[in-house]
Parts: sequence; C-alpha cells; structure tokens
Amino acid sequence: MKIRVQYTIMAVAWFLACFAIFSGQPWLWVCAFAVFAVTTYQVSRSFNADFSVIVGHNEKHEVHFWRNQWTGRVQITVDGEIQLREIEFGLNRRFRKYDLKVGTAEHHDVTFVKSGPRLLAPYRKQPIQVLVDGTVTAAF
Repeated sequence: MKIRVQYTIMAVAWFLACFAIFSGQPWLWVCAFAVFAVTTYQVSRSFNADFSVIVGHNEKHEVHFWRNQWTGRVQITVDGEIQLREIEFGLNRRFRKYDLKVGTAEHHDVTFVKSGPRLLAPYRKQPIQVLVDGTVTAAF
C-alpha cells in the first residue's frame, strides 16, 4: 500500500511540474521537482538488494551482495573483505553479471546475475540470481 501512495505522489508532482512550466511559475516547478526527487529516492531505496549467501561445504565463506537501486552502486564482499565495488549509474543494461572466485582449498565460481525490467526499471524490483559453480542456489 505504501508504494502505491508514493507512486501517486510522484505522478501528482510530475503533473504539477509540467503545469508550472507551462504557466510560468518557477517556484511551483522547484517545489514539485523536489517532492518528485525525494519520493523517487524513497521508492528506489525500498528495492535495494542486500543479502548474504554461504558458499562451500568443507571451507565455508560468507558472500555478501549489496546494490543500491538509486545510484547503481554495487559492493560484493567475501568474509568481510571487499572483492568488487563499482557504480553502474547511467548504464542502460537490463542484464548484468558479476563473477568472482571463492575459496583456497575448495574453489567455487560465484556469479550474481541481475535482470531488470524494460519499463520504469528504477521503480521496480530487479531480481538477482546467485549461481555457485553454474547452478542456481538462490534468487532474491
């Protein structure tokens, strides 16, 4: 329910901004744009990805994945050590893969696959699959 209210606020702010442009009232445009930006930020934060996966049988490692929906910032850590940190802001990629190798005695290839929707991607959940050695082990 909360997300529908936020979408409604965004739509009203968008129409107010358009009305302000055509009516020549810059103060109304600034206010409407500020409301739209804050609400957009709150909506996108609700779709952030933040989860951990345990990899390995004898040699266990905790792989933590974090992605900010607003900025596209991605951080992957293995046992608390940062393995990957990047920003994909502005890239119109629906699918994105992050590969890394985990383990010293027991090696595993861990792949995170993000798939995004075609329409209004920043305002919708982007599912992420976790593949360990080529088999899907989790989906978020």
